[in-house]
Amino acid sequence: MEMKKETDLRKVFAVFYGDVKGNFLKSFEKAFDDFGKETARRCDNGEKPVWARVFLSDIINQMPLIRERIDNISAQCAVSVIEQPPLKGGKIVIMACFLENASVERLGNDAWIISRGGERFIYQSLRFGKEDTRLSGGYEQTVEAFERHKKLLEPYGMTIEANTLRTWLFCRDIDRTYGGVVKGRNDFFALNGLTADTHFIASTGIGGYTDSPDAVVGVDFLSRMDGSGEDVKYLQALDHLNPTAQYGVAFERGTSFSFGSHRVALISGTASIDKFGKCINTNNPEKQTERLIENIGALLADDAMTTADIGMIIVYLRDAADKDVVESVVNRMIPGATAVFTHAKVCRPAWLVEAECVAVK
Repeated sequence: MEMKKETDLRKVFAVFYGDVKGNFLKSFEKAFDDFGKETARRCDNGEKPVWARVFLSDIINQMPLIRERIDNISAQCAVSVIEQPPLKGGKIVIMACFLENASVERLGNDAWIISRGGERFIYQSLRFGKEDTRLSGGYEQTVEAFERHKKLLEPYGMTIEANTLRTWLFCRDIDRTYGGVVKGRNDFFALNGLTADTHFIASTGIGGYTDSPDAVVGVDFLSRMDGSGEDVKYLQALDHLNPTAQYGVAFERGTSFSFGSHRVALISGTASIDKFGKCINTNNPEKQTERLIENIGALLADDAMTTADIGMIIVYLRDAADKDVVESVVNRMIPGATAVFTHAKVCRPAWLVEAECVAVK
């Protein structure tokens, strides 16, 4: 059975808010209870959760309190947990994706196989712990993260170059550490067949904290197990955004692929940038938000989509005080999309806001 028609595609994603001010215990209970109720309701319709991201405001203190609930969800679906303080909904927000006729198989502690209608994906949420403190910097940890995902894929005859569709790099103290993270990814790609002449991978590189203070970076990966790759398109909008390699980083602006009778577009973290790679609308969060959504629309147009096809969007704000003006623009330009707003620094200080999204047509 295929996903529902366009009018229902937004319902694939849902957000659950803690929304209890000042009391994290009650807040997380509300968020997880609401997730459980929605899961039960959707199961009656043949849907199940396949992926969830948990956004926390203070992961060091909060993770021990929610670990059991995280373990319960991890038995059902792929789970990613990150400190990116929610700007709406209290100290915890859960975003989840539900699909019909899907199944999820767990692979160890941090990876899952998601299956649906002959399509299979591996999702890995890789976090470093105390035992990894020998990996002292962002460069070393980034290379190690990609090496571990590469090793995970090998028994299935998969490679990062051929099969990985999307990555998320969450960087502690991004203003200081991002350079090492970028170099680590660049060097790994150069040794593994990912170049400006072949392709890179859609990605978000954003401020975010794991529950280990020694971890400079946490990385999530989405790789597709099946398919020849011929249906994959690397999205461009050269009249709006230049290739990332021109300013020393290595990721695709967006990637689209076939999923049943649908096209799915995974749009990378996108900011207020022009075709020369320069930040525009400096110190103006409203105009920056308008421009980044314009950029997203231009990328989607490369595969005959529009912003009306966006099912979910995650918006990252460098300054929490800008939330109201940014949210107003998002609601005006992408009405009805399932959205999460978080406090997370963007990779360049001049960029006040960044957003990523998923679109389906």
